[in-house]
Amino acid sequence: MSEQKQKLTICLLNPQGHVRWKEPQIAEHPDTGGQIVYILELAKEFEKAGCRVDIFTRYFKDPDWPGYDREIEDYNENLRIARIKCGKEDRFIRKEKLWPLIKDFSAGVKKFYRDQGYQPDIITSHYADAGLAAGILKKDLKKPYVHTGHSLGGKKMDNLNLSRSNFEMINKNFSFHLRISAERISFKNANRVIVSTQEEIDQQYGHRVYKSIVSRNKEKFCIIPPGIDPENFFSYHRQEKDTEKYKKAVGLLKKQLKRSISKERKDLPCVFSAARFDAKKNPTGLLRAYASSRQLQENMNLLIVAGNVENPLTPKNRNKFKEHEKYIIEDIASIIEGWKLKGKVCLSPGFDYMDEMPYIYRYAGRNKWIFVNPALHEPFGLTIIEAMASGLPVVATKHGGPAEILNGGEFGILTESIDPLLLASSLEELLIAGKWRNFSKKGMERVKKKFTWKAATASYMKVFKKVKKEGVQNKGDFPIPDYFLKRTKKNESHLMKELRSLMFSQKRGGKNAGR
Repeated sequence: MSEQKQKLTICLLNPQGHVRWKEPQIAEHPDTGGQIVYILELAKEFEKAGCRVDIFTRYFKDPDWPGYDREIEDYNENLRIARIKCGKEDRFIRKEKLWPLIKDFSAGVKKFYRDQGYQPDIITSHYADAGLAAGILKKDLKKPYVHTGHSLGGKKMDNLNLSRSNFEMINKNFSFHLRISAERISFKNANRVIVSTQEEIDQQYGHRVYKSIVSRNKEKFCIIPPGIDPENFFSYHRQEKDTEKYKKAVGLLKKQLKRSISKERKDLPCVFSAARFDAKKNPTGLLRAYASSRQLQENMNLLIVAGNVENPLTPKNRNKFKEHEKYIIEDIASIIEGWKLKGKVCLSPGFDYMDEMPYIYRYAGRNKWIFVNPALHEPFGLTIIEAMASGLPVVATKHGGPAEILNGGEFGILTESIDPLLLASSLEELLIAGKWRNFSKKGMERVKKKFTWKAATASYMKVFKKVKKEGVQNKGDFPIPDYFLKRTKKNESHLMKELRSLMFSQKRGGKNAGR
C-alpha cells in the first residue's frame, strides 16, 4: 500500500500475554484471554481500513510456551507483531511481574521506530501496563495516545475483599500499588479512554481509587463495544464453509466428552462455559449450581472449557497448574466427588480460537446446548457475543458488560452468579419449551446489528482522527513515578502509601487523590 493511500500509522501496545497470529493460546493462561482476541481482531480491521499497524508485545523464548521468539511476525506488509526484548528472555513473565520492565519495553518501541525510519501517527494502549508505556512514549515520541483499560484493579481489589488487615498479603501477589498507579496515569495522560459499556464508566472507573480524577475528565470517555468477525462466528443454521475443519474440531470436542461423560449420557446436550481457571470467572459457582439442580442433571451434562492441560482432575495433571489454578481445580474435584457428579461433568482444555471454537459453538447450537458466563463480574464478555452470533442462548452474570449486551435480559438471561441456586434457576429457564429457540433467534439478531469488529473499528478511527488533530496535550498530566523509571525500595514504598491512602482514607480518596 502506498504512503499516499495509507490513512494512519498506528502503534498498538500490549506487553502482556501470548500474542501471535496463528493459534494464540487463548484461555490457556490467565493473561491470555479476551483482551488478546480484541487486539488481534481490531488490528486486522485497522489494516483493512487502510492503516499500517505495529503491534508491540514482549519477546520470550520459553520451552513451556513456544512460538513467541520471532522478533518480527508479519501478517502482511502493513500489519505485523514486533516483540520487544525486556527482562529475562528465556521465560514468560506474568503481568503482575512486568511493571519493572515497562521502561525497557518503552525504550525498545522507541528504538524500533528510530531503526525503521518512520513514526506512528497515534498510539493505542491496552491494559494498564501498556497505558504506562504509552505515557512514557508520549514524551519520547511526542505522540498522543488513546487508552483501553479492558479491566481495572479497583474492582479486583473489591472482589478479593482487600482490607487494612490483608493488604500486605494480597498486594504481594497482585502488585496493586503498581497497577493502580499505572491505571491512574493511563487515564489522566491519555487524550481519550475507550470503554465497552456505560457500566464500565459508572462502576469500574467510578471506584474510589479513580473517582477524583475521572469526575473531572469524563469528556475523555468513548463507548465502543467490541465485536465478532461474522465470517468466523455465524449461525448454526448456515452450511459450513469448511466441513473438514468442522469435523476435526467436533472430533476433538467429542474426544474430551467421551473421556468424562458416561455412555448412557453421551447424547445429552451440555451447559457449557469457556473461561480461565480464575476465581472471578467462578467455575466452582457454576459447578455448585449444576450440582444443586436435579432438573439440569437429568437433562444436560456440564462442560467447562479452561486451561491447556488434558484431564486436569488427575493429581499428576493438576500439578501442571499455578497454585491459584490448582486450588480451584481441587475445589472442583471435591464438589464432583461430594455431589456424585462423575460421568456428568467434563473439564476440557481450551480450543483454538480461530480454527476450532467457531465450529464448536455451531455444533453446540445444532445440539441445543446452553452457553453460560458465570463470572462474578465481567467487564464485557466476548465469548457471550460469539455464542450469541452462533445461535446459542446465553445465561450470564448481571454484573458488568453482559447487562448491556443482553439489554437488561431482553436478548438472554441475566443472573445473580454469586448465588448457585439463582444461577441454576436461570439455566433451568432455558429448558422451558420455546425459550431456547426464542433467545437463540433474538441473540443472533442482536449481535448482527450491534457487535462487529468492523463497527468497532469505524468508531475507533473517528476517535483517532480527532486525537491526531488535537496532538499531544500535556496540561494536567501526571508525572511518571520514579519507581517505573528508576526502581528503588524507597520509591516503591511511596506507591504503597499512596494506594493505602486512596483505599482507606476516610475522605475516600486520600491526600493524594488529586495526583
